[in-house]
Amino acid sequence: RARLSKVLRTLRVPRGNPLTPNSKSNGNNSLPEKLAGSTSHRVWWKCETTPTTTKAVAIYHLSVKRFTRGKGPGAVAASAYRSASRLTDRRTGLLHNFRAKRGVGETRIFGWNRDRSDLWNAAEKAEVKRNATTAREIQAAIPRELSNDSQLMLCSNFAQWLADTYGVAVDMCLHDKEDKAKTSNQPHVHFLTSSRRVSAHEDRTRPFVLGEKTKEWDRICTKADRAA
Repeated sequence: RARLSKVLRTLRVPRGNPLTPNSKSNGNNSLPEKLAGSTSHRVWWKCETTPTTTKAVAIYHLSVKRFTRGKGPGAVAASAYRSASRLTDRRTGLLHNFRAKRGVGETRIFGWNRDRSDLWNAAEKAEVKRNATTAREIQAAIPRELSNDSQLMLCSNFAQWLADTYGVAVDMCLHDKEDKAKTSNQPHVHFLTSSRRVSAHEDRTRPFVLGEKTKEWDRICTKADRAA
């Protein structure tokens, strides 16, 4: 706490919680103009301050990857591992059984009205090219300061936003992994998304199918690969 207070004094941050309307700063929920341009300032500004305690929120982490037909595990295997379930890849005949995997919490599917096996087998069946993208994954850290219900609500809202915005199916799996010393937990979430949009029939009770490719995501990934 003393070290954090010293840093805040160095940055000349106003007293009180800058994220509340009662702050003595600029009276709104935005950064003062003097601090708005610095990355380090933005990090420290995410501190949670009360009259008696001061603590920093969890460290930010987010990564994006894709699963292709020619490299690594397929979409069925990836989903089975992340959801700690037992799935059979109908294209290859391989059984992927990860029911013994520990640290897997809530798992849900958004934008799809069939089960997990049907979703990822449909994703594999829809692709014919040897290097086709069968799924994409977004992995993000979850703040440990949030309760279990708040973590689930946060991740569910983002998964639903992905499904509504891009029309894809989203397989959400919450994990809570302990570090090697077993002294702290490391909650994080995996969003496995289809590489094709879901086509829903007017009769919502009929099975959904995968339709056109999400080409805008391909352009984003290509730019990221070139930058790397």
